[in-house]
Amino acid sequence: MHTDSPASSSVSSSPESLPSFAEAVSLTSKARQLDARGSHYEAERTYRSALDLIDPSEPSSHPALANLCNGLGECYLHMGKFDDAEEWFAKSLEISLAIRDLKEISASRENLARVQRSKGELMKAKALQMLGAPDDMRCGNYTVR
Repeated sequence: MHTDSPASSSVSSSPESLPSFAEAVSLTSKARQLDARGSHYEAERTYRSALDLIDPSEPSSHPALANLCNGLGECYLHMGKFDDAEEWFAKSLEISLAIRDLKEISASRENLARVQRSKGELMKAKALQMLGAPDDMRCGNYTVR
């Protein structure tokens, strides 16, 4: 995890203004692009590098951290590492629930349902999807036509 010296933390109290936070957000975006291109192992390394730059004790870093956890979960899902994917989606959901980020909550639930479907646990997947019904749900169709 990134720690600042007292001098640098007195310059700004907002994590968004710290170079490491901005770099973590940039790395998360780069990791998503790598994952989308099929470079899953490189994406995983990039997500891990981004994780090292975000201080989870800073409340304003939580939306970025939830997004990062969700992205890492997606990467693991694409790699067929369902247990790892489930772990990171659950972390994203936990953070999202704590900060009441409805978009990330529904995305994390849908992604957890994708893992359950991949594992053949269709009833668990359906239950996860229905938790947000009818107003807080996400489309599970990820195919592009």
